[in-house]
Amino acid sequence: MIEFRGYFKNSFFLSVGSAFPVLASFSLVAVYTKYLSPEEYGYTDLISTFVAIAVPVFSLQIYDGLQMFLLKKKAEASQILTNVFVVIVLGLFLSLSFYPLLEYFFLDFTDYLFIILIITSIRGVALSYFIGLDKVKYSSFSSIIESSFLVVFSLFFIVYKQEGVNGFFYSLIISRGIALFFLLVSMRVWEQIKLNFISLSQIKELLKYSAPLVLNLIGWWINSSADRFMILSFNGIKENGIYAAASKLPTLLLVVNSALVSSWTITALKNYDRKNTKMFSDFFNVYFFIMFVMLIFSILFNELFFNYYIRSSEYSTAKAIVPVLIIALFFAAFSKFYGVIYLGEENTKGASYTTVLCAVLNIILNLIFLPILGGMGAAIATLLSFFCIALIRYFYVVKYTKIRVSLFQGLIVLIYLSIVTLFIFSVFSTFVFVIINIVFVLFVFYKHYFHIKKFLSKKA
Repeated sequence: MIEFRGYFKNSFFLSVGSAFPVLASFSLVAVYTKYLSPEEYGYTDLISTFVAIAVPVFSLQIYDGLQMFLLKKKAEASQILTNVFVVIVLGLFLSLSFYPLLEYFFLDFTDYLFIILIITSIRGVALSYFIGLDKVKYSSFSSIIESSFLVVFSLFFIVYKQEGVNGFFYSLIISRGIALFFLLVSMRVWEQIKLNFISLSQIKELLKYSAPLVLNLIGWWINSSADRFMILSFNGIKENGIYAAASKLPTLLLVVNSALVSSWTITALKNYDRKNTKMFSDFFNVYFFIMFVMLIFSILFNELFFNYYIRSSEYSTAKAIVPVLIIALFFAAFSKFYGVIYLGEENTKGASYTTVLCAVLNIILNLIFLPILGGMGAAIATLLSFFCIALIRYFYVVKYTKIRVSLFQGLIVLIYLSIVTLFIFSVFSTFVFVIINIVFVLFVFYKHYFHIKKFLSKKA
């Protein structure tokens, strides 16, 4: 049986930890768009995007191996952690060999990139360590610390000191470094890492599980982030800055979803049994309700966000892109939910194949749409590729777990997407759109009330 209270506890801590970076990000958008030009903002986004893919590549996504080994108690925690750090250190040394090449693309910002890469890599180990031990509150606290200091130092360096784009990197490096220090002290890393724990056989076992997930991460990166570089090539750095602004609100959906999926991963891996059809179905129905309601309110909030918060007219074209990206991330959410089943089956190669296949589709669609539609073309390509992953993984998961997904759920999504499309093209007013969204929320809640009540009433 499953301990559902543990799921809700982890979801709470992970959601709080995810909410603070989002709040910090939103609070700083006005600062970034006022004090940084679209070109400068575009560079900061490119570096953040590059680090997001460089960390799992140079680490061979060892973080997932650390989590899985700890959750399934395959060895002593200190021994696993020591061997994971060996992989991380070797990966960071390897990354330094690419310095000349990266300097060509990132110019004077290359030093910042490597500092952020080092801090982020080590932070990833610490976060995975606490998640693997089911102590997610430390992960949450570190996010709160980093986000709080990021706001403070951004105001100091960007607004008060007028450091511009350099101030952006100063604030990011210092705040993330402080959060990392908190994690390392909390885990008492000096007591955990021991040279006599180094084991080549365990490193091989860890990499056998985690290395195939590098392709999975690259595929996800292409689907969600590589369009930035393609926009840069086809439409220039200014359009990339506009697309970065459009991505801020959809990130809210993705970040909160990541907290839910991380908690679901902990629950599923600790209790994985492919015959437990009821568990998967109950989780799925509640998950569908949460994500659909978030989808609706995110699209509604988009109107307020761009009408009252983003003042600069240079970013006005980003408004129409946001709903498309939000819908894309809705499908991405279900792809990640299904992806946990692959991890439970320890079929990391299968997870990678599906993601890479759809990443190729994403590149092809970007080549078609970007020259014609610019940022909107990239958003459409992202939506279609995420839909592709969700569909393929659904058929794989049903084969193993027999998750029961009603026809109603698919139909309600298609109807709502049609309404959003009509709204984007101004077929009806904002007021009418708001009323329609309220009706949808109430209707979906009514249809899922039984599942939600049953899920919340479970203690085990």
